[in-house]
Amino acid sequence: MTKVTLNEARKRHAEHYCMLLLRAEEMYRAGGEQMVAGLALFDLEWPHIALGQAWAAAQLAHNQAAVRIANRLASGGAYCLTLRQPPAVRLEWLRTGLQAARQLQHRIAEGAHHGNLGLAYRQLYQWDQALEHQQAYLTIARETADATAQSNALGNLGDVYLQSGAIERAIACFEEALELSRQSGDRRSEALDLGNLGAAYRHLGETQRAIGLLQASLHILADAGDIRWQATTHYQLGSCYLDLEEAASAVPHFQQTIQFAQQIGDRSSQGSAYSGLGNAYLLTHNWEQAIPLFEQALAIDRELGDLQDIGADLGDLGNAYYYAGDLERAAQLYGERLDIAEEVDDKVGMANALFNLGRILAEVEQYERAFEFANESASLYAAMQHPFVVVVRDEVARWRIFSQATEH
Repeated sequence: MTKVTLNEARKRHAEHYCMLLLRAEEMYRAGGEQMVAGLALFDLEWPHIALGQAWAAAQLAHNQAAVRIANRLASGGAYCLTLRQPPAVRLEWLRTGLQAARQLQHRIAEGAHHGNLGLAYRQLYQWDQALEHQQAYLTIARETADATAQSNALGNLGDVYLQSGAIERAIACFEEALELSRQSGDRRSEALDLGNLGAAYRHLGETQRAIGLLQASLHILADAGDIRWQATTHYQLGSCYLDLEEAASAVPHFQQTIQFAQQIGDRSSQGSAYSGLGNAYLLTHNWEQAIPLFEQALAIDRELGDLQDIGADLGDLGNAYYYAGDLERAAQLYGERLDIAEEVDDKVGMANALFNLGRILAEVEQYERAFEFANESASLYAAMQHPFVVVVRDEVARWRIFSQATEH
């Protein structure tokens, strides 16, 4: 009887759980109840999967089987890993996968690893690294003439531009991605591209256009049974209706987001939806119901450690206390919101917090400081071509009338 060495046993263990991860990912991609079951399988076997990856990462220099396993673990479980593991964990996996793909001279896998690394850096608000990896992904996708990869890379690149305020560049990426998705017949990618375009046009204030794109995206996603992106798209639609101040239309979309997010254990989407519901209550002047929802969203985002979402929650709470008449508490929350927005280079967040701080200063007739904050806010919004710049400038003009009246 042949004796199995410890290293051989660990290799077999890693191979088995690599195949199990690929199975979970396949179930996830199938959508519907299969997606839920795939995530449950991933959750159940995660300790073994992680152990197999650790063995492969340690063996890269001298074990070809480990190189192949490391490459497959990084690319084969991308969806499950993105939904379940924080970006810091994914970065380690993906760097190992990238090294393995290069050793194997597997250019398509190398591109995919670059794309997923870019997504992880984007989640960490490290825009330069995110941009670098997405550009590398696009270069390889074009080199290998992989239309699906090109579409994915352009979508990822557009998202980096959108989040960093370069909205026109984002739209150009999303439109090119959509054309490629339609040419290749990849309906899921088409849905994501439509959703991305909807988000971009919402940033430009073209809300009805955004709604049309998001509804088209949602129709495709529902047919595919993609629970995760249905949750995201319902959230975007709810946000559009909030922009139109149509709270009654917004609420069902946020409620649907919560329902889908709970099905797949997506805590981040749950937090966003609670925030959206809180804002719907703000529109109807129901501060008492809004505040607990914002606090619930903040608790989830602090649990997840997502600084940008934490900042947004603080801003929402600030708004609730502002409208409830507690200016001191509102100013404190807006200040915390500004600090976080500056830390993660969230320009929309900075502009929003500065304007709100200026608004409080104007309320207490500290007009010169109010003008300073609001003008800085307007400059940031103008640089992003954000439509809210008009609101800020109109408010500054109104404050000037009041300030002149108090001088006399």
